[in-house]
Amino acid sequence: MPHLGPLHCQHGDSRFFTILENMANLHARKSADYGSGEDPLTNLRNAEEFGVANWIGCMIRANDKMRRIKTMACVSKLHCESLEDSLLDLANYSVLALILFREQQQKATKAKVPEIVCSGPLITSSGSVGSTGYVPKTWNPASD
Repeated sequence: MPHLGPLHCQHGDSRFFTILENMANLHARKSADYGSGEDPLTNLRNAEEFGVANWIGCMIRANDKMRRIKTMACVSKLHCESLEDSLLDLANYSVLALILFREQQQKATKAKVPEIVCSGPLITSSGSVGSTGYVPKTWNPASD
């Protein structure tokens, strides 16, 4: 399991760093169940099969956790999962979404075509275009 020992030398609440270790351990366990040997995030990368950027798919899962947390706040009871589990999952989904977002940005930079996320058509780095046929201009980061 991952160990975040050097973080304990930082300033801040020691409980925060203990929770970060719990998050890392939870991620390692869930990656073993849901990921593959070659890619621990393989289950989170499946969002693109449904036309959704992977990081957005991850945030959809995070939203499911938020709904559970809201239920707990309103009725003081959760079935099948504790509030602590939901909060840890929500925190991990946020970190994983950041990882996937950064991957997307790196791919877009290499392809020199930006990934555009908005309420309009989804455009992927492979050039797939939504129903309106909107295609962005080629972006050259060197010209910025």
